[in-house]
Amino acid sequence: MPSARRAVFLDRDGTLIFDRGYMHRPSDLRLRPHVSQGLRELQDRGFDLVLVTNQSGIGRGLFSHAELNRFHRALIARLADSEIVLRRIYVCPHHPDAGCRCRKPGTALHRRAIRQLGLSPKRSFTIGDRAHDVVAGSRVGCRSVLLRTRYLHRELSEMIGFGVKPDFIAKDFLAAARWVVHAQ
Repeated sequence: MPSARRAVFLDRDGTLIFDRGYMHRPSDLRLRPHVSQGLRELQDRGFDLVLVTNQSGIGRGLFSHAELNRFHRALIARLADSEIVLRRIYVCPHHPDAGCRCRKPGTALHRRAIRQLGLSPKRSFTIGDRAHDVVAGSRVGCRSVLLRTRYLHRELSEMIGFGVKPDFIAKDFLAAARWVVHAQ
């Protein structure tokens, strides 16, 4: 059995990058403020960085797997400029009505990452900007950080329906990363 590593499960749109809806063109890629610095601090503290993202644009026929892969290669290259390495990217490509278990708040992608990468959920965290990010992370046993957005109250209300609340609400990604570092 692999040693139990710790990770931070990261949402993509609205968390790491600006969300402009169905992002798939590398030219549209813009990191949110303080993301590189926050990721670097997490990585330097020994956390594996694991991206888990819902990308229903594929299921809706708006873009292809190949286009999404190009976008993710551009994201990986942008992060590599700051010597940041994403350990793995997990994608749910399904339409929201498909009923799959991998679409957050489902946990199939998180569980696959835990199994494949030898991660300890109890030693891991999730950072996202939506209720489904926090719910998915909480369901697998991670502590969670919700990024403060203009939709904060809506997201918190949605979590109530799942009986979940974030462990921390952060003003931005750097504050989220620093909370994780100190909460370990």
